[in-house]
Amino acid sequence: MNSALQLKRSDYMDDALVEVPYGESLKRLLEALKNPHDLSSFLEAKQNLLKIGEPAVEMLIGILRDNNQSLLTRTRAGGILMKIGWPAKEPLRILMNDLKDNDTLTLALVANIFMGIPQTSKGQG
Repeated sequence: MNSALQLKRSDYMDDALVEVPYGESLKRLLEALKNPHDLSSFLEAKQNLLKIGEPAVEMLIGILRDNNQSLLTRTRAGGILMKIGWPAKEPLRILMNDLKDNDTLTLALVANIFMGIPQTSKGQG
């Protein structure tokens, strides 16, 4: 698996295509999710996170788990996880089990995301 991805740079980067390591690009892209005033950067970050796919799941789950993140940021992360699909299913299930009755708002958000992912992976019956 390639450990870098060619990403289009926007306001949170420069104006060029560049290959950056996943870790560094994920940090930058996740910062773009947190900005409630810049929709274009969010939409671009969303597209790039979807290109990264499964390697982005752990960091997006971390945003859902973090009660210090705004509801908007957590909802954005959840929407991306739903579009990533099957690779996010088991981490979401684990998060729901961890939450139990401790955080009903987050549990409801995670349950909605979980239910939005098809029951079978691509290519299965």
